[in-house]
Amino acid sequence: MKRRISLVKWATFEFKFEEILSSTKEYDMETVSLTHHSSWFSDRKNYALEFAHLLKQFIPIFVKALLCRTIVFGTNACRILYIPAFCNSKVILIINEIPSKFNIIDRIFLKHLSSRVYLSSVERLNHFEDLFGTKFGGVVPNIPIMTDVDLNQTKYENKIIYAGLINSKRLPAEVFNTIDNCGYILDLIGPVINYKLTNFKCDYLGVLTQDMSQELQSKYRFALLSYMTDDINNDLCAPIKVYEYVNNYCVCICVNDNKGLVNYISMYPNLFVRLNDLNEYTFVLDDYIFERNEFFREENLILDKSVRTFF
Repeated sequence: MKRRISLVKWATFEFKFEEILSSTKEYDMETVSLTHHSSWFSDRKNYALEFAHLLKQFIPIFVKALLCRTIVFGTNACRILYIPAFCNSKVILIINEIPSKFNIIDRIFLKHLSSRVYLSSVERLNHFEDLFGTKFGGVVPNIPIMTDVDLNQTKYENKIIYAGLINSKRLPAEVFNTIDNCGYILDLIGPVINYKLTNFKCDYLGVLTQDMSQELQSKYRFALLSYMTDDINNDLCAPIKVYEYVNNYCVCICVNDNKGLVNYISMYPNLFVRLNDLNEYTFVLDDYIFERNEFFREENLILDKSVRTFF
């Protein structure tokens, strides 16, 4: 008889680790997708409505996690379910973002539960182990479910696609200016937060579903990764977009030398390039394909190794 697993996730994406667990004959997986209140990703956040919305979702999940095998994906979901994880040794916590601050509750529970806590990148795992002075469970890379891409598809060579949150921190004016000076046009997908794009040379394509976004990305040769370095979560970034971009045969243009990206830049110079070095970059398809295969082979090995240690 298959063993039932409850997956609680705070994400709209479907991930590769879900596919691995679902494909095994050993487990029967039930997925519960948590959502924020509709006002949360807007400039009119309503904290009272958000709290009520979350409470309604978490009460039944809290009870189930006390009794059943449960995988929790999402930093704040993990924090809310610390107590079930403490009481039930069959609860796995996947921290996909680093909190800006660790309170005393975080420190107590994360240290006690460390063997069942997984991070989304090697750099984040190392950070947690240095910070807490103990070993953690491992790494579950944020690899989403992706469709196969036509290698021979014609691509925009003079445009750069960006998918993600659009604000003045992610995309300051100098990014637009540098891209323009390099002779490229920046196309944008994602929610705009208090930012006037009319001030810049770019094309805004709206907010798209995961499938639509991935399909559009496949039409571009270059794709932008832009994260600040002034906070630990962004500096140790582990973006889903990396896997989407590389799957779509895009060259990842890195705005900053984030600690979460510099290893990729050095290990896979045909897949990743700094924005300031863009004019010196030459795309060679055979070299790109070789490094792309190596990239996914290594990332999938890390993922498979961690999933096998869950239960």
